[in-house]
Amino acid sequence: FVAMVTTAVGLLFKISAVPFHMWAPDAYEGAPTTVTAYLSVASKAASFAFLLRIFQGPLGPAREAWEPLLIVVAVATMTVGNLAAITQSNVKRLLAYSSISHAGYMLLGLIAGNDTGIKGVAVYVLVYTFMNLGAFFVVVALRRENVIGEDVDDMAGLVYKSPGYAILMLIFLLSLAGIPPTAGFLGKYYIFLSLIQTGHYVLAVIATLYVAV
Repeated sequence: FVAMVTTAVGLLFKISAVPFHMWAPDAYEGAPTTVTAYLSVASKAASFAFLLRIFQGPLGPAREAWEPLLIVVAVATMTVGNLAAITQSNVKRLLAYSSISHAGYMLLGLIAGNDTGIKGVAVYVLVYTFMNLGAFFVVVALRRENVIGEDVDDMAGLVYKSPGYAILMLIFLLSLAGIPPTAGFLGKYYIFLSLIQTGHYVLAVIATLYVAV
């Protein structure tokens, strides 16, 4: 049991959940963008698959013990990820905090724990992987063409400088934000539905408010 709990904590570090998130913004900013893209999706997808196996399997009977702790972690992760992202001026740090907030949403599906929640996590991870990779690779392409630098402000007027990449980035970011009718909305819909089905109404409201943020 202790080994399982230790493994779960290690996985929370890997997905950059609060309070184990501090490494992510610095690592994302300092690493080459292609490496950052890998860090943001590959390890996170694998870690969530492992978390599902642990919490649905060996730690399943101890739900009453770990569910309140996981709720605190999920809410704190969404809070830090969303609010800290607002103040970022660096593109990769912005995406890093976005990645942190998405980890919080995916944890909500794990907290719900029903079939809809598990399906929601699976859909969310799949959509997040493609949309986040897409956003990072647009940044890579624009950097190589010297269209943008490190700052978010460099994106201003992108539709005039590189309309194709601007449209792609728009689609990726709208999906990451969960705006209908994008695939990202479908992932969040399953997560919210699972919370309502399992009676986690306050969590559903909090998560919906943070979508607006």
